Amino acid sequence: MVIPIFCSAQQLSDSPKLLYRDTLRIAPTISLGWFKTFTDEQMEHYSMAQWHAMVYAEVNEKVKWSNGGAHGYSQVLQLEPKAGGYCKHVRTVVFAFDQRVAQTHAACHTYWNNYWSWYNIE
Repeated sequence: MVIPIFCSAQQLSDSPKLLYRDTLRIAPTISLGWFKTFTDEQMEHYSMAQWHAMVYAEVNEKVKWSNGGAHGYSQVLQLEPKAGGYCKHVRTVVFAFDQRVAQTHAACHTYWNNYWSWYNIE
């Protein structure tokens, strides 16, 4: 396992915004603008790229997806040890509706209850 140089533990512990808990399959939502949403298939591809990046991808590896005019990738930027578990920082970039949207989240795993939680770190 590669553990890169990472930011201070304070970055996540100060006041992270909890987005989701107990599941990794619900990817963080991404805002594409008024009345602009993914189709169900596009959302599935987007969500599965997030899930695959978290479970299987090495640090800096990009997990790409594409469906019906929308595409993008998820990339694990770093792995951060955390008391009772660890967090993976994920950069997601989406190209849809003639725009580029990027965001960074952390997915944190807790060993004792086997939960995953998404946090907004931007």
